[in-house]
Amino acid sequence: MELLRKHLKIDKWLLCGGSWGSALAILYGQTYPEHILGFILRGIFLARKKDYEHLFYGMRQFFPEIWQTLVESFSPEEQADLITTLHNKIMNPDSSIHMPIAHLFMHYDTVAGTFKANPDLITPLSDTEALSIARAFIHYSYNNFFLTDNQLLNNMTKIEHLPVIIVQGRYDIICPPQTAYDLYTHWSNAQLWFIPEGGHFASDPSIARGLREASDIMLSILLPYYIK
Repeated sequence: MELLRKHLKIDKWLLCGGSWGSALAILYGQTYPEHILGFILRGIFLARKKDYEHLFYGMRQFFPEIWQTLVESFSPEEQADLITTLHNKIMNPDSSIHMPIAHLFMHYDTVAGTFKANPDLITPLSDTEALSIARAFIHYSYNNFFLTDNQLLNNMTKIEHLPVIIVQGRYDIICPPQTAYDLYTHWSNAQLWFIPEGGHFASDPSIARGLREASDIMLSILLPYYIK
């Protein structure tokens, strides 16, 4: 991101990100706060152990049948350490091993991310899409997202003065509202919008409307920077 900013000769920019992108935006901002105007963040993910373990274990409380489909070929021991099991299989070079896991994992994730989810209406991803997303997320989870636990909240003093609008679906199963509230309580210049009838994805109509409104409001906040 910093290489891109330099290449485009951008002095300061507004960062927008959702899910893992929200964590990435925060981490970038904490590393280069002098180049940030503000943030619009959606579906907050803080890359803490409890955040990514929720996806592998906690979401089964809401989608037990989809979770069972994901793990039914695993032994009880493999299910007990699901992240390691999935990592071993998704990194296996044999496509007959990694592709079924990729599609099962992405189906599980996609169903959980939609508001009023209907598994029968989920369009399957291509092999390339499923493998790239599943492999990246599982690999990062296996490696604790290459962060120390609670690193993002522990470093909020570096960016808490910058404006942020947090657009959070009230019924986000992948990144629960409590995570957004945790961030909000550590960010003195934050607005937190809980979106009724909003799930995880930006494509949810109510989330999309919230992001458009956040963009308009952030423009009015940052306008003095552009006209000074």
